[in-house]
Amino acid sequence: FQTMLVLQNQERAGIDLPGVTSRDRSGHTGISKFDLTFSLTENRESADRTAPAQGIGGYLEYATDLFDEATARALCDRFARVLTEAVEHPDRAVGDLDPLGPGERDRLLAQGHGTARPLPTATAPEAVRLWASRTPGATAVR
Repeated sequence: FQTMLVLQNQERAGIDLPGVTSRDRSGHTGISKFDLTFSLTENRESADRTAPAQGIGGYLEYATDLFDEATARALCDRFARVLTEAVEHPDRAVGDLDPLGPGERDRLLAQGHGTARPLPTATAPEAVRLWASRTPGATAVR
């Protein structure tokens, strides 16, 4: 797989061994093991795990040979937009959640259209006859 999604919603387990001191050294390494890794953690104001979370924080690790910073930020923005829409509209199907911001869809669609060109006025048989008359020794249709 190329993309990993991690949600840390469990309290970290502590190690209590007599005469041994332990420290949690896990966390953000700054090195991406996969193309994309979204790491999310529930934010809690109290140690009471039954209390509701106060939000979700996180970070994205990405392969810099595949993504630049602007693309990574755009992915995070879109992911956050989908999560926000899911919370605001829990009745919607995932496929109906829009990751694009205002005007972004129009801008992306406009980029894919290219230069407008007029359509040919000749029908297919007319185009074949015209090509055959201009190049009598060439194959007109295959």
